Parts: sequence; C-alpha cells; structure tokens
Amino acid sequence: MGSPDLVVEIVSPGSSRNDRVRKSAIYSSFSIPEFWLVDPETQLILPQVLRDCRYHSIPSADGFVRSHLLPGLVIDPRDVFDVPEWKAGLPGK
Repeated sequence: MGSPDLVVEIVSPGSSRNDRVRKSAIYSSFSIPEFWLVDPETQLILPQVLRDCRYHSIPSADGFVRSHLLPGLVIDPRDVFDVPEWKAGLPGK
C-alpha cells in the first residue's frame, strides 16, 4: 500500500556507511517523508525530514526527538539507550 511515512534505521557497526548513505538515498527515492538514524554506539537518534529530494536534520532544543509527521511521537533518547535497573546487575553489563 505504498511507502511508509517514517523509517527508523538502526546503524550497525559493520554497515555504517551503507545505513547512512545508501539507505538514505533509497528512502529519498521512494519519497519517504521522515527518516531517523539510531546509532547505538554514539547513543544518538538523528531525525531527518525530506526536503528537495534530500534529508535534512530536525533540530531539537531540549534533546527530545520529535516527529514532524506524527505529532504525538516524542522520544527521549535516554529511554532508548539507558540500561534498565533489572538488567544493570547482570554479568557483562
């Protein structure tokens, strides 16, 4: 039923360039209005909006990630990257 309105891509260490460059070009060619990159290594979420056939970062003054397309979608990156208390005590964490 057509292209999605929002794509969230999780960057993999072995395919960072592919995730950031190639997939961005593919998504823009399908006119996907919003594209977010989630980088677990840097613990950053980069929301981007499609304008003039290219993705442009959506600035945030308060650190929250907001969708321009979906008004109620607001993400606190700390909720995504923080280790939950129950898991913090497990070996290797």
